[in-house]
Amino acid sequence: MSEPRSRWHLGDEFRKYAAISAEKAQQIDSGNAEVVDLIKNVRLVTRARDCGNDLFEFGRFTEASAELDPANSIIYCNRAACRIKLGIWEQSVEGCNKALCI
Repeated sequence: MSEPRSRWHLGDEFRKYAAISAEKAQQIDSGNAEVVDLIKNVRLVTRARDCGNDLFEFGRFTEASAELDPANSIIYCNRAACRIKLGIWEQSVEGCNKALCI
């Protein structure tokens, strides 16, 4: 029996799929403004995620928790993890609760 995938893992797969799809769309219609915007957004999200992960890895928790996308529950979870490391317990719980509501 296989283990259920976490929402984080599925989100990571979705980002990879979005990047591949955007690149294929660009090959088909390189001048399409929507495709150009989509590729830009995929790259921005990937860069922001990587930057936040690097900041967390190096113990820069305040900086890692600064960016927030209110529609992304994973970001709330990551921010809560940073706040746990900083000892800000109540705000960490609030972030987890917000993530669960999305």
